[in-house]
Amino acid sequence: MKQADKIAKARILEKIKLIRASNASVNAFETHSEKQARIARAKKDFKFMVSYYFPHYATSESADFHIEFANMVAKNQKFKGFAEWGRGLAKSVVTDILIPFWLHLRGEPVYMVIVGNSYNKAVQLLADIRAEFEMNPRIISDFGAQKTQGSWEEGFFITKDGFIGQALGMGQNVRGLRVKSQRPNYLVPDDIETKDTVKNEKRQNEVVTWILQDLIPTMDGEIRRFVQSNNAAYPIMIQKKLQEQNPKWKVHHIKAYDPVTYKPRWNQKYHDNYYRELEEEIGILASLSE
Repeated sequence: MKQADKIAKARILEKIKLIRASNASVNAFETHSEKQARIARAKKDFKFMVSYYFPHYATSESADFHIEFANMVAKNQKFKGFAEWGRGLAKSVVTDILIPFWLHLRGEPVYMVIVGNSYNKAVQLLADIRAEFEMNPRIISDFGAQKTQGSWEEGFFITKDGFIGQALGMGQNVRGLRVKSQRPNYLVPDDIETKDTVKNEKRQNEVVTWILQDLIPTMDGEIRRFVQSNNAAYPIMIQKKLQEQNPKWKVHHIKAYDPVTYKPRWNQKYHDNYYRELEEEIGILASLSE
């Protein structure tokens, strides 16, 4: 095997291990009406949906800002905005897995394009939700096996019930982002800022132009969501430039903790002294920047 194939296989095995570690059992004695009632509740209740279908991620209770943001995105089919949350607040899991699955569960057609700072990074991010459709026992029990022959690859997949996922590298040619008559309708640039781009404002401007003039126009239907996931770690960033040029877009800014009281924002996951200890480990400036 090529080294790249070995790395990809190792990642998939880790995802399988994560899903299986949750011991997400299926109630074989559940009646049809009970199942339908549970699915109906999951369609309306993001927190319940996460706890039932994704117990391997729900090791801590969903934060209020997770629920608030998910509802905000779900209610607006033309949502444009940013999950601008601190490090460790589950940005990628919420925007790349939980919200798109929830939209799909609610009956919306979803053609998700994950944009990474490179194509390989986007492929890694897309593999997380692909693994859920392929191996999550509760999803399979409720909706059937989703893996399809011929449309189940790294970087692109289509489930049996129509969810489309595709990976795209930042700045990559967007021609061909179409499946028959379907165009993308959920774009999620995830952590696209790099150490190189923050040192090169010209490159940042090029990416901003690419997003506004190339990427977003790939969406041409009634559903056109753009959800960027990144923390605000630097004074000049791609997302800040986008926010300046589009003041009506939603900036959902969540700080990881209160720098005075050290109270964690996601108090279901982090104890009251977690960030005080982190500051002592890596320094105040490094901690605050994240």
